[in-house]
Amino acid sequence: MTIVGPDTLVMEKTGPVQVTIGTPAPFALDVHNTGSGRAWNLVVRDLLPNVAGGGTCDVAPSQITARVFREDRTTPVSDPLAEGSDFAATFVGEPECSLSIAMLSAAASVSPYERLLITYETHLDPDSEDAVALTNVAGATEWFGTDGSDPQ
Repeated sequence: MTIVGPDTLVMEKTGPVQVTIGTPAPFALDVHNTGSGRAWNLVVRDLLPNVAGGGTCDVAPSQITARVFREDRTTPVSDPLAEGSDFAATFVGEPECSLSIAMLSAAASVSPYERLLITYETHLDPDSEDAVALTNVAGATEWFGTDGSDPQ
């Protein structure tokens, strides 16, 4: 049996350094396929912060978008992906506090040196305290792949 690519998926999460209660905060998840094979049916999971002093767990993230781009992050490979047919977003509140985004269609597959860019907005919980440091972790938790010689 041969296990094939993608060898590596690299994910970077970006967002504002400071967030204000009542103001939407935009975040981006950038999944870069640096491997040799196409990746499909990716699942990205974002563990949203939820600590005693605050968090982003009271309201589900909104304005979720997804699209595949070339490595330059500006040249689209796919049309904007449609929630419900190309991807599914699932928010789980307390105590887990997570956002999972599962790619569902062939349009959401990521070939070598392409990027899946996911964006969303979230809000601070109304009871968040001033100057509380919030940290969250996100990553690609599942995907399927094939070697670069597969024509599909």
